[in-house]
Amino acid sequence: MEKEIKVSDFYQDSSFLNVSLCDRINLFGITLTISDTKEVEVKEKRKIGIEFERTPNGKEIPLLLLNRTRAKTMQKAFGDSAIKWLGNQIKLEKIRVMYKGDLVDSIAIIPILQMGAPSGASSGLEAQK
Repeated sequence: MEKEIKVSDFYQDSSFLNVSLCDRINLFGITLTISDTKEVEVKEKRKIGIEFERTPNGKEIPLLLLNRTRAKTMQKAFGDSAIKWLGNQIKLEKIRVMYKGDLVDSIAIIPILQMGAPSGASSGLEAQK
């Protein structure tokens, strides 16, 4: 008898913030405050993760991993040192991007810039998949 192979055994829901979770806990379009940053290893690659304060209704938010585009958006808006990001605010938006030939949902970071923010800050709307 052949061993049964199930997709669900290989691809579980991520413990990191993703589009479906943002939809489920209504994170798109609300202001989120960055509380911490972490270095995370995923599939033998180093990534930056952002932690947030709880939502206004008290929900805990999983870590958001930054791909290169999201990281560059954060760098342009708040500086190269992730420690300078703490206390800053962003909004998350759902966008559609091409990824490996398919149009998929993705998360875009929209920095909320304060007075005296670095010039040339990104709008965050470029493809972030």
